[in-house]
Amino acid sequence: MSRTVSIFLDVLRCFAAIVVVVGHLTQGAFSSGLRDLTLYAVSAVSAFFVLSGFVISHVATTKERDPIKYAIARMARLYSVMVPAIILSGLVLIVGLKLDPNFISNWTSPDSNLGFLHTYPVFRFLAQSLLPLTFLNTIQNHDAYPALNSPIWSLGFEAAYYSLFGVALFTRGRRRVVLLLLLSVLFGTAILRLLPVWLAGVALHRLTLRLRLTRYQAMLTGLPCLLALAAGCILWPAFDSWSNQPHSMLLHGFLHGRGRAAQAYLFYYWGALTSLLVLAVASLQNPIGRLLIPMEKPIRWCAAHTFSLYLFHFPLYVLVFVLTHYNRASRIADTAAFLTVITLCVLLSSVSEAKKFWWRNMLQRGMTRFRAQAEGSPLV
Repeated sequence: MSRTVSIFLDVLRCFAAIVVVVGHLTQGAFSSGLRDLTLYAVSAVSAFFVLSGFVISHVATTKERDPIKYAIARMARLYSVMVPAIILSGLVLIVGLKLDPNFISNWTSPDSNLGFLHTYPVFRFLAQSLLPLTFLNTIQNHDAYPALNSPIWSLGFEAAYYSLFGVALFTRGRRRVVLLLLLSVLFGTAILRLLPVWLAGVALHRLTLRLRLTRYQAMLTGLPCLLALAAGCILWPAFDSWSNQPHSMLLHGFLHGRGRAAQAYLFYYWGALTSLLVLAVASLQNPIGRLLIPMEKPIRWCAAHTFSLYLFHFPLYVLVFVLTHYNRASRIADTAAFLTVITLCVLLSSVSEAKKFWWRNMLQRGMTRFRAQAEGSPLV
């Protein structure tokens, strides 16, 4: 991966995270009088899927060429932020139930995703948190996540894609076929339905490795990609409207699925546009690099906090409101809430991100101990 592409992926990661945070701020629970941009927050997840496929393909062919190293690195990355996010969500739930149970009922009422929390919210929260820790919270079109932290749903998809890619990469022959079939049956149609978006990132990485373009070829490749991207952004409202109109069963089945894949058309559309953007940058590296490389340090710093920003912001929005009960109709108050949440996420990220290596070492020691016991040899 070139330096320019690497920096740009961080820029894209930061932008997608901010879109998610802003999208959730526009929901009625946190603001009023604003257009609800939740749809764009969901769209940003498709960009994360493409980025994830690209980066995982890169590390699997450079740093993590052993299946054990690959598995440990992937688990450490997810757990380092997900575990603190679940703990934070639980603490905010307890505080919220004490200070403003009516507000918290937005996520614990019987008609919500976690309606059973209405009776025993804290205990049910603990039960609902165990499933995401196994990364099986979204299998078979289910959608389980802790109250106050719906973004955790995507980690089940990410873990599934890591597993499928790892099996495809590190196994061969009949074993590969059998394992892929078993995992596909386990994960279910929703996860498989969005798999092409993630695989688009893998394909992009493999394509950019082979790009050897002259200046003229780079322009012929990059500029049409940028024009197609601009056209796609302009045409999105019309496509969104058309996609939600009545269609034949065959067409409707292609555009919509079940569970989180009910908006498959949205993920495919924005995943395709994200892919065009990355391909354009990979083609036009020289002029874009002159813009990005001087800003590399602040870009890297911001990107280092995006995972924490993605998983911490929602419970922090809830916490800020139950503590202050700010005027949701005030744009100044909304902006203050947004900036407060961003600041808190950055502060918490400095702790969670540092634990990534602690998780990796712990998982490595556990794996070493397990293999030693399995082989019947004493540990040194």
